[in-house]
Amino acid sequence: KAPTAANDVKVGSFNIADVSGDARLRNAQQTWAERRGAVADDITGADLEVVGLQEASPYSSYRSQTPGGANQQESLLSALRESDDAWRLIPREVTSSSTIAYRSDRFSLEDSGFVLYDEQSGSNRYLAWAILEVKETGKEFLVTSTHLNSTSESIRESQWKQLITEVNALKGNRPVIA
Repeated sequence: KAPTAANDVKVGSFNIADVSGDARLRNAQQTWAERRGAVADDITGADLEVVGLQEASPYSSYRSQTPGGANQQESLLSALRESDDAWRLIPREVTSSSTIAYRSDRFSLEDSGFVLYDEQSGSNRYLAWAILEVKETGKEFLVTSTHLNSTSESIRESQWKQLITEVNALKGNRPVIA
């Protein structure tokens, strides 16, 4: 159900499994084209208003596998907009597979960005962040999304410490959803 108080926000986090992995699927696993609608239905069915996304490919090289968009992020956005045109993604300035979707009828995007973690292994990992304002009340909050390194405990710990530092620098007096 929708939030009852003006400042209540329904938030979720969703690892949608990068489309680049479609070629390695086994048994009953579904491709992005097959699971796209179910992912959008899960988000809208839960009445979420802000969603941190992980493993949402920003690469147009998979365009043939991303119905409705030039990449997996845009493909999901177009699926969400099939039920409600208010869905938006924060502006993408880097090739981060972590991003944030939000409902523009409820929130104004005040600022957003991406922070590249100092320590990496394999593909680059980013902290996606957005400052959203509740239109009805003018209250702002900081929301973040990330996918920390999963193969190295020391790198993951370093990324976690950097995440905390970055969030503390960005939050000001705002509540944080991380």
